[in-house]
Amino acid sequence: MTRSIQKLLIANRGEIATRIARSAHARGISTVAVFSEADRHALHTEACDQAVFIGPSEASESYLNIPAILEAAARVGADAIHPGYGFLSENADFAHAVLDAGLVWVGPPPESIAVMGSKTSARDVVEKAGVPVVPGTHDLKKIPALGFPVLIKAVAGGGGRGMRVVENADSLDEALKSAAREAQSAFGNSALFAERYIQNGRHIEIQIAGDEAGRVVHLYERECSIQRRHQKVIEEAPSPILSAELREKMGTAAIQAAKSVGYTGVGTVEFLVSGEEFFFLEMNTRLQVEHAVTEAITNIDLVELQLAVAEGHPVDEPPPMDGAAIEVRLYAEDPCENYIPQTGTLLRFSLEEMDGIRIDTGVAEGSEVSMHYDPMMAKIIAHGRDREEARLRMIRSLERLCILGIKTNQSQLLAILRSEDFMSGNVHTGWLSSQSIDAVEPPNKAAIAALCHSLQHKRSILPNVAHGWRNSRFRPGRFQAGATELGWTPSTTGWKVQCGDKEHLVRYTASIDGGVLECDGVQELVQIAETERGYWVWFSEAASFLPKVPRFPEQDASVASGDCVASTPGKIIQIAVSLGQEVTIGDALLTLEAMKMEQTICAPLQGTVSQIHVEIGDNVSAGALLVEIEEES
Repeated sequence: MTRSIQKLLIANRGEIATRIARSAHARGISTVAVFSEADRHALHTEACDQAVFIGPSEASESYLNIPAILEAAARVGADAIHPGYGFLSENADFAHAVLDAGLVWVGPPPESIAVMGSKTSARDVVEKAGVPVVPGTHDLKKIPALGFPVLIKAVAGGGGRGMRVVENADSLDEALKSAAREAQSAFGNSALFAERYIQNGRHIEIQIAGDEAGRVVHLYERECSIQRRHQKVIEEAPSPILSAELREKMGTAAIQAAKSVGYTGVGTVEFLVSGEEFFFLEMNTRLQVEHAVTEAITNIDLVELQLAVAEGHPVDEPPPMDGAAIEVRLYAEDPCENYIPQTGTLLRFSLEEMDGIRIDTGVAEGSEVSMHYDPMMAKIIAHGRDREEARLRMIRSLERLCILGIKTNQSQLLAILRSEDFMSGNVHTGWLSSQSIDAVEPPNKAAIAALCHSLQHKRSILPNVAHGWRNSRFRPGRFQAGATELGWTPSTTGWKVQCGDKEHLVRYTASIDGGVLECDGVQELVQIAETERGYWVWFSEAASFLPKVPRFPEQDASVASGDCVASTPGKIIQIAVSLGQEVTIGDALLTLEAMKMEQTICAPLQGTVSQIHVEIGDNVSAGALLVEIEEES
């Protein structure tokens, strides 16, 4: 029986909500967004026809509030709810509540969600259906019997939340506690299970779709092996290593898994592949972040397919694969500092329109990236006639992507795409963690651009110069940005800039957002954003941040060697030490939660805890003093 959706409420946020709204509008369906206080001015509220406030700014609790979401749907007369992915998308109670309210649920039956939402019950069901599974247990006391290393996973989880690799029995207890806390925070369920950790395996998933008549088809595979913290960074379709025979076997197994729970709608069956063997990992009863690469190679809008199935329409056989596609996830994080999440205001955010390039994002220039949500800002998808064309298009797209105001993984993504291992397809789930990531010093031309920006926009490059003082036009000037110190003098055409032992002839044509820098006869476009703290400078490929160096630094501005500060805004969820406790270098002091990920703050030296400035539950800003340690003499 077919039914018609008129007004769709999207119970999610960010790029997820904006992406779903786009397909709903194309189908002629009006849309409703929901938002927390932190998201009052977020892009997804503008992408929908209406937006309803559902809760305070305290993290993600608003988007987990089932009564508030149902009340929002009733207030605006929505007749259907799409859960997106994450939050309540795999919550069977939410699906039941939507159906009980007389609304159309854009998703699989609640019974399917309940079975596949529990990693333990999912394993049992698919194993009975003949699908191979990784040896594991939900009895945490039996974990040592599996043999180490083991992988701890959240029963209700996904996306790497609540997941830990445990190398030996000594670290098992703390890993279980940490994983349970993270799982409770992300999914409202702290239950865990464990399975044998297969090293150097490949993460390959099969996209499936089923209709109400019981027909299930697969829409080929996605390669998702490049991961950090068990979260995907780059995905592609098809996999560069999967043979046609193995693809058919895995596709058949995915269909068996879906049929074992009477699945309808769009879903993903994930496998771990080792050689010619494959093992069931889990089934995601929702849309995946990486669904766009499947859309690119099938020319099927998967959100529109979800809506069609929810309206009672059948699914068709997929068309032949069309070329290849690669997706990268753009994260607000610093890969050089253990992927610490970054927060702040996007001073610039621009991506050139290019053939074969699509961007799904929930942020725009001026958006605030907060500590409350996942650090993924956007995903970029490149499609080409073959894998190499898709790779080159993605590289070109990332080279022209300008982001100022927040550190991201942009440079790391480019390095991965250019690596020999990626080009040959020789990667696995532990590959990225085995690569060394070194911080790249800002190039000298970034400091030169900051100097030119200062000269163009200020009468004096020295801040807070007293009235009546000025820089002599013809006396050599000094300028420092970050670790780079420059000397400069005017020339007939621009400036002569001394950087180290080399002199550069520089011209600069300014615009509102930056300009054209000509250094020794070579011109490049540059974008610059100045803040109180320093200069964000973008050339092709990546941005650099150069902090301003005070001319007369305050003597008390330094941080004592035993001071432990927050590297990012977050919430204190555990304190592992007490006053007077002796610690050694590397001992855990406390745990900070930011963007739903845990960070352990460790002792930088050996000594005694002299002050603890926070309590469990405190929200702290970046740079906040947390713990003081008195060093041993």
